[in-house]
Amino acid sequence: MKQLSLFLVLALFAIVGAQCEPQGEVAKAGPRSWIDKPLSNSSLALGKIEVLSHSSDLLRIVLVELSVNGAVVRTDPNPDSGKTLAKMSQEWTPPGPGNYTLMVRAQNSTGIWGDYAQALVTIGGVSGGTVQGAVYSDLNSNGLPNDPGDAPLDGVVVTLSGCASKTTTTVNGTFQFTGLPAGTCLVEVSKSGWKFSGTYPAGIGYPAKAASDPAKPTAFSLFMTPLTTPTPTPPPKPGAPPPLPAVSIAFFADQLTLVFGQCTTIHWQVTNASQVFLDNASVALSGSKQDCPTQTTTHSLRVITLDNQTAQRSLTITVVPVTITPTRTFTPTAPPPVRGCSGTPNISSFSASPSSIIAGQSATLNWGAVTNADSVEIGPDIGGVATPGSMSVSPGSTTTYTLLARCGSNTVTRQATVTVTSRGIIIIPTPTLVPILTPIRVLPPIVK
Repeated sequence: MKQLSLFLVLALFAIVGAQCEPQGEVAKAGPRSWIDKPLSNSSLALGKIEVLSHSSDLLRIVLVELSVNGAVVRTDPNPDSGKTLAKMSQEWTPPGPGNYTLMVRAQNSTGIWGDYAQALVTIGGVSGGTVQGAVYSDLNSNGLPNDPGDAPLDGVVVTLSGCASKTTTTVNGTFQFTGLPAGTCLVEVSKSGWKFSGTYPAGIGYPAKAASDPAKPTAFSLFMTPLTTPTPTPPPKPGAPPPLPAVSIAFFADQLTLVFGQCTTIHWQVTNASQVFLDNASVALSGSKQDCPTQTTTHSLRVITLDNQTAQRSLTITVVPVTITPTRTFTPTAPPPVRGCSGTPNISSFSASPSSIIAGQSATLNWGAVTNADSVEIGPDIGGVATPGSMSVSPGSTTTYTLLARCGSNTVTRQATVTVTSRGIIIIPTPTLVPILTPIRVLPPIVK
């Protein structure tokens, strides 16, 4: 009941705002729409999705349209077309996991479509918090990794408690727990013949405390030492320099799997080293870098220790391609009866600006006055419009829009094309080779 009251208040604000428009100015026509469910930036399980929306217009709501990634998936009539506020529930089943943009708009009784309401959702993705990290061998039991012989440790049983109860085993020394509720998690490690010896960063205790945050993954490292007593390090000779401190390396990314066009942030934290190279480029000992790869990419971190040894780590970012919706065509509706015009309609102008965009961006359709016509419509998926006017569009693929004006059975059309390209594609023209002519110097003959 409280939710319905909120919608009625929003509708009242829309009506009062429309009545208070300054006289002499042309207000933007068309209904207003809201998507109430799912909320933008939601993560949903793969399966049937209910899209709940509301639309409002003083001229009554007739149709409500649902589009996904720029393609219309269904159009439903308002169940109570006599009302200025329409509540609509529409179902859609996604074809598979991925990121989707849900768009809802409404049409009023005069045939005018309103602006889109949008919600970006992730289907079938990982929801909840993520706790991840690595386990390294610590052969000399000093609580630090990467001494000579230290390496990622496989076959370690990693147990999660506190926020949830889960167990996994390290592969290539790494572990990951996903879909965790928000809270504080405790992590313990066990392996036959080994015992816990330290963490990076230090000071997180044992069992290691890790925050489960749905908005950001938590990453850290644990060290294990053999139960057998290591060979003691001989004391330094009198006057010899003290031993160099061991290097410590952490190398991870906020997100390891991206949809084409998305970005992630790579982090590295290194102590007790002389130089660090990220993908062969010199960087500070600790830092971060935004990465927006267009294909699956492996990054390397090369560390030069204080004793001039080399340690390396690698990190792979997987890129999932985006599926572009095929081009849609425009099928005009049946002509209406003649209402006082005769002859051929006249369209003053019709254009798109800009005419070329990257997938996910918007262009604006602009059209001038149309005279001697009883109806004007734009397709695909726009419908009847008033003239002159403009509208923002975000096609998922290259689309040719057609403006059609009618006077009885006489029609005139104008077209405007919006070209859509995938993010990151750059076309470099082939250079033209121009020959360089070197003048020849002629020496005078030698007179003897």
